[in-house]
Amino acid sequence: MNECLNYETLKYSDIKINDVFTSQNYGEYKVVEMTNTEIIIEFLNTGYRKETHLAYIKSGYIRDKRAPSHCGVGYLDDINTNEYPKEYTHWRMMINRCYNKKYHAYDLYGGAGVTVCERWHSFKNFVEDFKSIDGYSENIMLLGRNRQLDKDIKQSNIPVNERIYSLETCMLTEMKSNQKHKRYNTPTTCFIAIDPDGVKHYATNVKKWCEKTGHYQKYIDKCFSGKKESYKGWKFKKISQEEFDIHINNKIQHKQLEEV
Repeated sequence: MNECLNYETLKYSDIKINDVFTSQNYGEYKVVEMTNTEIIIEFLNTGYRKETHLAYIKSGYIRDKRAPSHCGVGYLDDINTNEYPKEYTHWRMMINRCYNKKYHAYDLYGGAGVTVCERWHSFKNFVEDFKSIDGYSENIMLLGRNRQLDKDIKQSNIPVNERIYSLETCMLTEMKSNQKHKRYNTPTTCFIAIDPDGVKHYATNVKKWCEKTGHYQKYIDKCFSGKKESYKGWKFKKISQEEFDIHINNKIQHKQLEEV
């Protein structure tokens, strides 16, 4: 905050261009312009500008809409998500896949090196570009859970760890069509782990799964080979990458349908 000012008695006439203040949650901002009734500020970290009033400066409750609010990278900017529910679902799932390490399919996306272009870190930019994405049409927007934002079809000749979500590399497609182009060369073993209660758990990396659960890989390998029927009450079965991807897609599409 500007240490020369008393915020309890602060008046509009006390504020000058280039004065720097500190918000409650979004860092410092400076005054860049003043009108008869409003104050234009700019956040130092992001360059985000907005109009505000004296009461908000005194309280510090001013929001920087370019400050990352989704997985440490994504931000909304000046846009209302309620006006674009379908686009928001695609954007949020894309950000989660690439930057949320707790996301159930992170190993296939961010964990494999897939990223989102800097422009699409902004939901506002994503919405501005959405109708220009290859495959966009009024009909495909009616598909609901069968509509996918694909980044593999256009980048099939590019290594997975260099693939990126962007306007140039993505397309909107129907799920059935997208299945034909899914990558099935992920260098991990896909498998189902069935717990003692009969619940199926889908996973893609035996080593990481063992680290998380405290199981020993050598005994799981014996279950895969048929030398053991079960291990600690668990049963294990290898599955194809295609079967795993179909399961993940169904989970993603079901979640999208609930949120749209």
